[in-house]
Amino acid sequence: MKQLISLAFALALLTVCTSPPYPWPAARPPAPAAVAPSPTTAARPTARPQLAALPARAPTAPAPTPPAPTPAPPTPAPLAPGLAALRDELGGMVASWGGDNAVSVADLQTGQTISVNGSRPQLAACTIKIGIMLAVAQDIEAGRYAEADVADLVQSAMGPSNTPPARELIALAGGGDLGAGLRRINQIMWDLGATNLIITHPPGYAEEEYGYAASRGVADNLLTTDDLVLLLGKLYRGQALSPWATGYVLQSMTIAPDWMNGALGGALPPEAQLYHKVGQLYDPQNTWNDAGIVTFERNGRTYAYAIAYLGSYGGGWEEAYAHATSVSEAAWRYFSAAYGQG
Repeated sequence: MKQLISLAFALALLTVCTSPPYPWPAARPPAPAAVAPSPTTAARPTARPQLAALPARAPTAPAPTPPAPTPAPPTPAPLAPGLAALRDELGGMVASWGGDNAVSVADLQTGQTISVNGSRPQLAACTIKIGIMLAVAQDIEAGRYAEADVADLVQSAMGPSNTPPARELIALAGGGDLGAGLRRINQIMWDLGATNLIITHPPGYAEEEYGYAASRGVADNLLTTDDLVLLLGKLYRGQALSPWATGYVLQSMTIAPDWMNGALGGALPPEAQLYHKVGQLYDPQNTWNDAGIVTFERNGRTYAYAIAYLGSYGGGWEEAYAHATSVSEAAWRYFSAAYGQG
């Protein structure tokens, strides 16, 4: 396994997802040898071993008597005044920007969430790799491969955000089958309630088709900011993975180069810790995405919030990058004040 992954990783370094000023390559480098070919070009071998399927949900037995009426859900607590003001501030920002912009912010102490265009699907770019890392963490913990076996792939996929290593990680999540890996990653996200997140192809390989265009009418990888902060909140609270796996995924969200950290992180003081994943697409999409968790301490207690910004089809990815910084600055100002100055 280690030798196979190392060979794939060596080929992976030929393509970079996000790092400017490098343009997209004119031609896609050959797929890593360990990865099954795209179904649009060749059939996958049927003898390739696959990972054990995730446990199926047990069927619910029919009730012997008609169920009692479902009680009305409790009325949600009104938004904190400062959080409502932040929502209005963010709404004003988004209204003044060109292109497609969406923002969500969740207070992980209270669970309250605000958003602007938060339910609208937008281009995912490499931010979808958060979902890939959930599957990788599960695999390592289950003993399907060792942390050291994929360390270089994870470093390259989550650090400078190269795409071929992410493609190889998807294949590993599917037992060598890319389509199975995509289905598994989607199921992990959907089981956590993030049903508006979808990965239809490996990031950076939009020409590959794995059946989602026919089955769901979707060809793009898509995210919503509402479901991103929902997923991130569950990750932070330990509702998505074990404590070890949670820490592993969060650590992988701290290894981006400094320039990538500047969008959300540029507005944060040194006392704040940012765990995040960016995504970038060049013209014509002009995408910059950034989603993560911010933690900080006040009077010996740790506070946290989840934040997601997705921006596409504006004046350039640099413009969207600046929008993410403005969003982060406003959110930090609110949370720092709401939970005291220490």
